[in-house]
Amino acid sequence: MDRRHLCKIGLAGIGTFALSKPLKAMEHYAKASEQKTWCILYGSQCGSTREYANFINSGLGGIADVVDIAETTPQVSDYDHFIIGGWIYGGEVFPQSIPTFVADNKDALKDKIEGLFTVCGNGGQPVQATQINDYLTTKLVAVSGVTDKPAKLFNGRNVHSCSNLTMIEEYDLVSEEDGVAFGQSILTTAVKSGRLTSARRFELSQSSPNPFNPTTTIRYTLPKAAKVELTVCALNGKRVATLASGLKPAGRHEVTWDAGNLAPGYYLYRLEAGDFVETLKAKLVLRQ
Repeated sequence: MDRRHLCKIGLAGIGTFALSKPLKAMEHYAKASEQKTWCILYGSQCGSTREYANFINSGLGGIADVVDIAETTPQVSDYDHFIIGGWIYGGEVFPQSIPTFVADNKDALKDKIEGLFTVCGNGGQPVQATQINDYLTTKLVAVSGVTDKPAKLFNGRNVHSCSNLTMIEEYDLVSEEDGVAFGQSILTTAVKSGRLTSARRFELSQSSPNPFNPTTTIRYTLPKAAKVELTVCALNGKRVATLASGLKPAGRHEVTWDAGNLAPGYYLYRLEAGDFVETLKAKLVLRQ
């Protein structure tokens, strides 16, 4: 069968894909992925910790559920990997439910924590070693008992309408670059340690970065050796790239897609591995 035709079948399978409303259909399909094994658990007041949690997930390649502890407290048994963070106020980690969750589940979390982080305004000044010790190492790392995993104290922001700290000028030191880099460091550490080689399910992750220009990394996980085909198609069903093909061992894999010769727009990348098939979207943007 014509492999280009298979791309069209994949498009048609995305909610009886109507190209008049392609993005809505792709969003629906992307959400239908299998249950994730990573959780980024956070608490936030003015949004900076929430933003960092999502930046970190972007650095991971979108493999995690990003969970606000104010909305739900996950069961430790629901996930294999945790990244946990909160914000600093008065020298303490807030919301208090974050260090409480860590302390109450210390034994169960010790082999699952992959990273820890806190966010500190610090009066608009870059954080120093003293703050790292006082607001991260002492207040969260020590509570977890996990000292061999990446940990980060991020700069935050002060917005008067939220913080009520009107005696301090407003500032915003939140850095997407720092958050993404921290997520990437966590993933690198986990891969090097071998903790990701015993995957329990097939998984195709969101490309990172996304949108991208002109390269992006696509990661997929195999619980066992499988014959793999990872392809990219335009919205008209035409295949534009084959990124991986053939028998691959169990574990986590990644490939870099260079789309520098293609027109800007949305593309679909599709993983076939045994009976597993999944399609996600990526957006190529114009060069600046």
